[in-house]
Amino acid sequence: MIKLLGDVAVTSTKAFLQVTVGEEEINHEMSYSRIWKEQNGSLQVVAGHCSTVVS
Repeated sequence: MIKLLGDVAVTSTKAFLQVTVGEEEINHEMSYSRIWKEQNGSLQVVAGHCSTVVS
């Protein structure tokens, strides 16, 4: 999802994370959000968040 608010945009998405760290397997659905702001002619991430989706 992308929501435009003047010179700011909010994005959000979900992704499935499947990785191995050492011998531990991690399998989670994750939700990501970012706040983008136009600065000096380009978009910059000014805030973000990531969390595990709980079913």
